Amino acid sequence: RSPEEQWERRVQNYERVVLPQIDRYRARGLVLDVNTAGKDINGQDFLDELAQELESLGRLHDMKRRILEETSLKLRERAVVVIAGTSGVGKTTLTERLRTLLSGQLGRGTVGTLNQDRFFFPDDELARRGLDRSERNSSKAVDIEEMIRQIETFKAGGQPVQPILQREPGRRWRTGEERIASTRLLLVDAGFGLKND
Repeated sequence: RSPEEQWERRVQNYERVVLPQIDRYRARGLVLDVNTAGKDINGQDFLDELAQELESLGRLHDMKRRILEETSLKLRERAVVVIAGTSGVGKTTLTERLRTLLSGQLGRGTVGTLNQDRFFFPDDELARRGLDRSERNSSKAVDIEEMIRQIETFKAGGQPVQPILQREPGRRWRTGEERIASTRLLLVDAGFGLKND
């Protein structure tokens, strides 16, 4: 497919699939709408400023309350909450702030985070799968199956792990893995279509 056809397909998918899901989540109070007009959204300064603004307006506390309401029945067992959005909108910053707030409410060691960025295939695996450099940051380059296995491990009462991924410009490789200590709630920082069932 040409770049134009790929772009058109993404737009159609966004209108047909993504927007209705966003509207359903918005109706449940689980969407943060942010006006970025006139702001340079590339960089940590914007993300830190955004998180501070959301916190000062009480929006993060509203989000924490909604997450606790949505998962209250499940928290007798274990619950998974996916923080989704496009790359660079502040998912990781928001996830970390929410983890801090929720841990304050639920107790230390009860809330963990699983980050989709850690599940990108390293360069040697990309080459083995026949993916070229233009696809290295696409959904094809994420080990979604392994990520789902780790979520299932958590839901079954185990301790999930996520890779430790090292990066340099144009290069990435794995150096090990890290266990996620969480006994009640797992926040999943995900940019590609992962659904919470």
